[in-house]
Amino acid sequence: MNRKLATLEVIKDLQPIPDADNIEVATVRGWKVVVKKGVFEIGSLCVFFEIDSFLPELPEFEFLRKSCFATLNTGDTGFRIRTLMLREQLSQGLALPLSHFSLNYKTFTLGTDLTNLLGVKKWELALSASLSGDVLGYFPSFVPKTDEERIQNLSELYPSLRQKSFNVTEKLDGSSFTAFYYNDTFGVCSQNRELKESDSNVYWQIFHQYKIGDFLKSLPFPSAIQGEIVGGKIQGNPYKLPNYRLYVFNLINLDNQTRLDIFSPSNISLLSNAGLDTVPLLFRNFFLPSSLDTLIAFSTGHSLVHPNTTREGLVLRNFENSYTSFKVISNNFLLKQKD
Repeated sequence: MNRKLATLEVIKDLQPIPDADNIEVATVRGWKVVVKKGVFEIGSLCVFFEIDSFLPELPEFEFLRKSCFATLNTGDTGFRIRTLMLREQLSQGLALPLSHFSLNYKTFTLGTDLTNLLGVKKWELALSASLSGDVLGYFPSFVPKTDEERIQNLSELYPSLRQKSFNVTEKLDGSSFTAFYYNDTFGVCSQNRELKESDSNVYWQIFHQYKIGDFLKSLPFPSAIQGEIVGGKIQGNPYKLPNYRLYVFNLINLDNQTRLDIFSPSNISLLSNAGLDTVPLLFRNFFLPSSLDTLIAFSTGHSLVHPNTTREGLVLRNFENSYTSFKVISNNFLLKQKD
Protein backbone atom coordinates (compact mmCIF):
# COMPACT_ATOMS: atom_id res chain seq x y z
CA MET A 1 0.00 0.00 0.00
CA ASN A 2 1.34 3.42 -0.98
CA ARG A 3 1.93 5.94 1.79
CA LYS A 4 -0.73 8.62 2.26
CA LEU A 5 1.35 11.78 2.00
CA ALA A 6 -1.52 14.27 1.63
CA THR A 7 -4.82 13.79 3.44
CA LEU A 8 -7.91 15.68 4.58
CA GLU A 9 -7.54 16.23 8.33
CA VAL A 10 -8.87 18.27 11.25
CA ILE A 11 -7.04 20.73 13.51
CA LYS A 12 -7.23 19.04 16.93
CA ASP A 13 -5.51 21.75 18.95
CA LEU A 14 -3.88 25.18 18.65
CA GLN A 15 -1.30 26.60 21.06
CA PRO A 16 0.70 29.84 21.11
CA ILE A 17 4.46 29.90 20.49
CA PRO A 18 6.38 32.05 23.00
CA ASP A 19 7.55 35.37 21.55
CA ALA A 20 5.90 34.63 18.19
CA ASP A 21 3.23 37.08 17.04
CA ASN A 22 2.43 35.63 13.60
CA ILE A 23 2.61 31.86 14.02
CA GLU A 24 1.18 29.20 16.34
CA VAL A 25 1.44 25.42 16.65
CA ALA A 26 -1.37 23.14 15.49
CA THR A 27 -1.89 19.46 16.29
CA VAL A 28 -2.89 17.29 13.32
CA ARG A 29 -3.27 13.60 14.22
CA GLY A 30 -0.16 13.17 16.39
CA TRP A 31 1.94 15.78 14.54
CA LYS A 32 2.90 19.28 15.71
CA VAL A 33 2.79 21.75 12.81
CA VAL A 34 3.60 25.45 12.79
CA VAL A 35 0.84 27.45 11.02
CA LYS A 36 0.09 31.10 10.38
CA LYS A 37 -1.84 32.60 13.28
CA GLY A 38 -5.53 33.17 12.64
CA VAL A 39 -5.82 30.83 9.65
CA PHE A 40 -7.31 27.93 11.62
CA GLU A 41 -9.58 27.32 14.57
CA ILE A 42 -9.79 24.11 16.58
CA GLY A 43 -12.02 21.83 14.50
CA SER A 44 -11.08 23.44 11.16
CA LEU A 45 -10.49 21.13 8.21
CA CYS A 46 -7.14 21.25 6.45
CA VAL A 47 -5.06 19.52 3.83
CA PHE A 48 -2.12 17.97 5.67
CA PHE A 49 1.15 17.04 3.97
CA GLU A 50 3.41 14.67 5.93
CA ILE A 51 7.17 15.08 6.15
CA ASP A 52 8.86 13.45 3.13
CA SER A 53 6.15 14.85 0.85
CA PHE A 54 7.47 16.27 -2.43
CA LEU A 55 5.04 18.86 -3.80
CA PRO A 56 4.90 19.82 -7.49
CA GLU A 57 5.82 23.27 -8.83
CA LEU A 58 2.31 24.73 -8.87
CA PRO A 59 1.15 28.25 -7.98
CA GLU A 60 -0.50 27.08 -4.73
CA PHE A 61 2.88 25.87 -3.44
CA GLU A 62 5.04 28.72 -4.75
CA PHE A 63 5.31 30.30 -1.30
CA LEU A 64 7.56 27.36 -0.36
CA ARG A 65 10.25 28.13 -2.95
CA LYS A 66 12.69 29.96 -0.70
CA SER A 67 12.81 27.31 2.03
CA CYS A 68 11.78 24.03 0.39
CA PHE A 69 12.84 23.94 -3.28
CA ALA A 70 14.57 20.65 -4.17
CA THR A 71 15.19 18.19 -6.97
CA LEU A 72 13.83 14.63 -6.74
CA ASN A 73 15.89 11.59 -7.77
CA THR A 74 13.87 11.46 -11.01
CA GLY A 75 15.04 14.95 -11.94
CA ASP A 76 11.65 16.51 -11.14
CA THR A 77 11.78 19.83 -9.29
CA GLY A 78 9.39 20.85 -6.54
CA PHE A 79 9.13 21.45 -2.81
CA ARG A 80 10.24 19.05 -0.08
CA ILE A 81 8.43 18.97 3.27
CA ARG A 82 10.78 18.11 6.12
CA THR A 83 11.17 18.49 9.87
CA LEU A 84 12.01 22.08 10.87
CA MET A 85 12.60 24.07 14.04
CA LEU A 86 10.80 27.44 13.89
CA ARG A 87 11.18 29.86 16.81
CA GLU A 88 12.28 26.89 18.96
CA GLN A 89 9.10 25.00 18.02
CA LEU A 90 9.34 21.68 16.19
CA SER A 91 7.24 21.63 13.00
CA GLN A 92 6.59 18.39 11.12
CA GLY A 93 4.48 18.66 8.00
CA LEU A 94 2.44 21.34 6.29
CA ALA A 95 -1.21 22.20 7.01
CA LEU A 96 -3.08 24.39 4.53
CA PRO A 97 -6.71 25.57 4.60
CA LEU A 98 -9.17 24.09 2.11
CA SER A 99 -9.57 27.54 0.52
CA HIS A 100 -5.98 27.22 -0.73
CA PHE A 101 -7.14 24.67 -3.31
CA SER A 102 -9.86 24.65 -5.96
CA LEU A 103 -11.25 21.25 -5.06
CA ASN A 104 -14.72 20.08 -4.05
CA TYR A 105 -14.19 18.65 -0.57
CA LYS A 106 -17.87 17.99 0.13
CA THR A 107 -17.53 14.42 -1.11
CA PHE A 108 -14.42 13.72 1.00
CA THR A 109 -14.24 12.31 4.53
CA LEU A 110 -11.53 12.74 7.16
CA GLY A 111 -8.42 10.85 6.18
CA THR A 112 -9.21 10.86 2.45
CA ASP A 113 -5.99 10.29 0.51
CA LEU A 114 -5.27 13.33 -1.69
CA THR A 115 -1.72 12.33 -2.63
CA ASN A 116 -2.32 11.55 -6.30
CA LEU A 117 -5.00 14.20 -6.75
CA LEU A 118 -2.55 16.91 -5.70
CA GLY A 119 0.43 15.43 -7.55
CA VAL A 120 2.42 14.71 -4.39
CA LYS A 121 5.31 12.24 -4.50
CA LYS A 122 7.57 10.78 -1.82
CA TRP A 123 10.96 12.41 -1.34
CA GLU A 124 13.70 9.87 -2.01
CA LEU A 125 17.38 10.14 -2.82
CA ALA A 126 18.76 8.41 -5.90
CA LEU A 127 20.44 5.05 -5.23
CA SER A 128 23.72 4.02 -6.79
CA ALA A 129 23.57 1.39 -9.53
CA SER A 130 25.03 -1.24 -7.19
CA LEU A 131 22.11 -0.66 -4.78
CA SER A 132 19.21 -0.08 -7.15
CA GLY A 133 20.07 -3.00 -9.45
CA ASP A 134 18.08 -4.25 -12.42
CA VAL A 135 14.39 -4.64 -11.61
CA LEU A 136 12.83 -8.05 -12.12
CA GLY A 137 9.32 -6.98 -11.09
CA TYR A 138 7.16 -5.48 -8.39
CA PHE A 139 7.62 -6.47 -4.74
CA PRO A 140 5.95 -9.92 -4.48
CA SER A 141 2.41 -9.93 -3.10
CA PHE A 142 3.02 -13.04 -0.96
CA VAL A 143 5.64 -11.27 1.19
CA PRO A 144 4.59 -8.55 3.70
CA LYS A 145 6.37 -5.25 3.04
CA THR A 146 8.69 -3.67 5.58
CA ASP A 147 7.39 -0.10 5.85
CA GLU A 148 6.07 0.45 9.39
CA GLU A 149 3.59 3.26 10.13
CA ARG A 150 4.81 6.25 12.15
CA ILE A 151 3.39 6.49 15.64
CA GLN A 152 2.08 10.05 14.99
CA ASN A 153 -0.39 8.55 12.51
CA LEU A 154 -1.67 6.14 15.17
CA SER A 155 -2.37 8.75 17.85
CA GLU A 156 -6.05 7.75 18.12
CA LEU A 157 -4.97 4.17 18.89
CA TYR A 158 -2.40 5.14 21.52
CA PRO A 159 -4.60 4.26 24.54
CA SER A 160 -5.20 0.74 23.19
CA LEU A 161 -1.54 0.31 22.24
CA ARG A 162 -0.65 0.99 25.88
CA GLN A 163 -2.36 -2.30 26.77
CA LYS A 164 0.20 -4.30 24.75
CA SER A 165 3.83 -5.15 25.45
CA PHE A 166 6.46 -4.74 22.74
CA ASN A 167 9.91 -5.69 21.60
CA VAL A 168 11.79 -2.40 21.14
CA THR A 169 14.61 -2.40 18.60
CA GLU A 170 16.82 0.30 17.15
CA LYS A 171 15.72 1.53 13.73
CA LEU A 172 18.82 1.52 11.58
CA ASP A 173 19.52 4.12 8.89
CA GLY A 174 20.17 1.87 5.92
CA SER A 175 18.49 0.14 3.00
CA SER A 176 15.67 -2.38 3.43
CA PHE A 177 16.45 -5.94 2.31
CA THR A 178 14.11 -8.90 1.73
CA ALA A 179 14.97 -12.42 0.59
CA PHE A 180 12.49 -15.28 0.18
CA TYR A 181 12.26 -18.97 -0.68
CA TYR A 182 8.83 -19.76 -2.12
CA ASN A 183 7.65 -22.45 -4.54
CA ASP A 184 11.24 -23.73 -4.78
CA THR A 185 12.41 -20.29 -5.95
CA PHE A 186 14.71 -17.74 -4.32
CA GLY A 187 14.17 -14.02 -4.66
CA VAL A 188 15.80 -10.82 -3.43
CA CYS A 189 14.08 -7.43 -3.07
CA SER A 190 14.77 -3.84 -2.23
CA GLN A 191 12.05 -1.95 -0.38
CA ASN A 192 9.74 -1.75 -3.40
CA ARG A 193 11.07 -4.04 -6.15
CA GLU A 194 12.25 -7.59 -6.79
CA LEU A 195 15.75 -7.52 -8.29
CA LYS A 196 17.47 -9.58 -10.97
CA GLU A 197 20.43 -11.56 -9.71
CA SER A 198 23.73 -9.83 -10.40
CA ASP A 199 27.26 -10.14 -9.00
CA SER A 200 27.50 -6.34 -8.86
CA ASN A 201 24.27 -5.79 -6.91
CA VAL A 202 24.71 -5.23 -3.15
CA TYR A 203 21.44 -6.99 -2.25
CA TRP A 204 22.48 -10.17 -4.03
CA GLN A 205 26.01 -9.86 -2.63
CA ILE A 206 24.48 -9.86 0.87
CA PHE A 207 22.31 -12.85 -0.05
CA HIS A 208 25.39 -14.91 -0.95
CA GLN A 209 27.73 -13.47 1.71
CA TYR A 210 25.41 -14.56 4.52
CA LYS A 211 24.38 -17.83 2.77
CA ILE A 212 20.76 -16.80 3.14
CA GLY A 213 19.64 -19.30 0.53
CA ASP A 214 20.92 -22.20 2.66
CA PHE A 215 19.27 -20.71 5.74
CA LEU A 216 15.85 -20.22 4.15
CA LYS A 217 15.92 -23.65 2.51
CA SER A 218 16.67 -25.27 5.89
CA LEU A 219 13.43 -23.97 7.43
CA PRO A 220 10.39 -26.32 7.53
CA PHE A 221 8.14 -23.78 5.75
CA PRO A 222 8.36 -21.35 2.81
CA SER A 223 9.96 -18.28 4.31
CA ALA A 224 11.24 -14.74 3.98
CA ILE A 225 13.87 -12.86 5.92
CA GLN A 226 14.00 -9.08 6.15
CA GLY A 227 16.64 -6.74 7.47
CA GLU A 228 18.56 -3.52 7.04
CA ILE A 229 21.76 -3.26 5.01
CA VAL A 230 24.10 -0.63 6.47
CA GLY A 231 27.66 0.47 5.82
CA GLY A 232 29.47 1.01 2.55
CA LYS A 233 27.92 3.88 0.59
CA ILE A 234 24.44 3.60 2.14
CA GLN A 235 23.10 6.85 3.66
CA GLY A 236 26.64 8.20 3.94
CA ASN A 237 27.62 5.28 6.22
CA PRO A 238 26.74 6.92 9.58
CA TYR A 239 27.92 3.78 11.44
CA LYS A 240 31.46 4.01 9.98
CA LEU A 241 31.46 0.37 8.91
CA PRO A 242 34.17 -0.70 6.43
CA ASN A 243 31.87 -3.15 4.64
CA TYR A 244 28.18 -3.75 4.03
CA ARG A 245 26.44 -5.59 6.86
CA LEU A 246 22.97 -7.05 7.30
CA TYR A 247 20.92 -6.76 10.50
CA VAL A 248 17.79 -8.92 10.54
CA PHE A 249 14.47 -7.62 11.90
CA ASN A 250 11.86 -10.02 10.44
CA LEU A 251 11.50 -13.75 9.85
CA ILE A 252 8.25 -14.70 8.13
CA ASN A 253 6.39 -17.97 7.58
CA LEU A 254 4.95 -17.47 4.10
CA ASP A 255 2.51 -20.36 4.50
CA ASN A 256 0.37 -18.27 6.84
CA GLN A 257 1.97 -14.79 6.49
CA THR A 258 3.04 -14.93 10.16
CA ARG A 259 5.94 -12.82 11.41
CA LEU A 260 7.95 -14.73 13.99
CA ASP A 261 9.48 -13.23 17.12
CA ILE A 262 13.18 -13.25 16.22
CA PHE A 263 14.11 -12.61 19.86
CA SER A 264 12.53 -15.75 21.25
CA PRO A 265 15.28 -18.09 22.52
CA SER A 266 14.74 -20.63 19.72
CA ASN A 267 14.81 -18.06 16.92
CA ILE A 268 17.79 -16.17 18.36
CA SER A 269 19.65 -19.48 18.41
CA LEU A 270 18.49 -20.28 14.86
CA LEU A 271 19.74 -16.96 13.48
CA SER A 272 22.96 -17.01 15.50
CA ASN A 273 23.86 -20.51 14.29
CA ALA A 274 23.35 -19.25 10.73
CA GLY A 275 25.73 -16.33 11.33
CA LEU A 276 22.95 -13.72 11.12
CA ASP A 277 22.90 -10.66 13.36
CA THR A 278 19.66 -9.06 14.51
CA VAL A 279 18.94 -5.37 14.77
CA PRO A 280 19.91 -4.14 18.26
CA LEU A 281 17.31 -5.06 20.88
CA LEU A 282 16.71 -2.41 23.54
CA PHE A 283 13.80 -3.92 25.51
CA ARG A 284 11.47 -6.89 25.65
CA ASN A 285 8.01 -6.70 27.25
CA PHE A 286 8.06 -2.90 27.04
CA PHE A 287 4.88 -0.93 27.79
CA LEU A 288 4.30 2.49 26.25
CA PRO A 289 4.62 5.56 28.48
CA SER A 290 1.57 7.66 29.33
CA SER A 291 1.99 10.16 26.50
CA LEU A 292 2.92 10.07 22.84
CA ASP A 293 5.34 12.98 23.35
CA THR A 294 7.22 11.01 26.00
CA LEU A 295 7.60 8.05 23.65
CA ILE A 296 8.89 10.28 20.84
CA ALA A 297 11.44 11.87 23.21
CA PHE A 298 12.48 8.36 24.33
CA SER A 299 13.38 7.47 20.72
CA THR A 300 16.37 9.83 20.77
CA GLY A 301 19.68 8.30 21.79
CA HIS A 302 22.98 6.89 20.55
CA SER A 303 23.15 3.96 18.16
CA LEU A 304 24.25 0.60 19.51
CA VAL A 305 26.01 -0.05 16.19
CA HIS A 306 28.20 3.05 16.58
CA PRO A 307 28.08 4.98 19.89
CA ASN A 308 28.95 8.34 18.29
CA THR A 309 25.99 8.17 15.90
CA THR A 310 22.50 9.47 16.71
CA ARG A 311 20.09 6.60 16.25
CA GLU A 312 17.34 7.02 13.69
CA GLY A 313 14.69 5.91 16.15
CA LEU A 314 12.85 2.81 17.36
CA VAL A 315 10.66 0.04 15.97
CA LEU A 316 8.14 -1.60 18.29
CA ARG A 317 6.60 -5.01 17.59
CA ASN A 318 3.99 -7.09 19.39
CA PHE A 319 3.34 -10.72 18.37
CA GLU A 320 0.28 -11.52 20.50
CA ASN A 321 -2.95 -12.25 18.63
CA SER A 322 -2.87 -9.91 15.63
CA TYR A 323 0.63 -8.63 14.86
CA THR A 324 1.18 -4.94 15.68
CA SER A 325 4.17 -2.79 14.75
CA PHE A 326 5.09 0.85 14.26
CA LYS A 327 8.13 3.12 14.18
CA VAL A 328 9.12 6.13 16.27
CA ILE A 329 11.59 8.39 14.49
CA SER A 330 13.87 10.58 16.60
CA ASN A 331 13.26 14.29 16.11
CA ASN A 332 16.96 14.92 16.74
CA PHE A 333 17.77 12.57 13.87
CA LEU A 334 15.28 14.29 11.55
CA LEU A 335 16.61 17.75 12.36
CA LYS A 336 20.19 16.66 11.58
CA GLN A 337 19.28 15.28 8.15
CA LYS A 338 20.97 17.18 5.35
CA ASP A 339 19.52 15.22 2.40
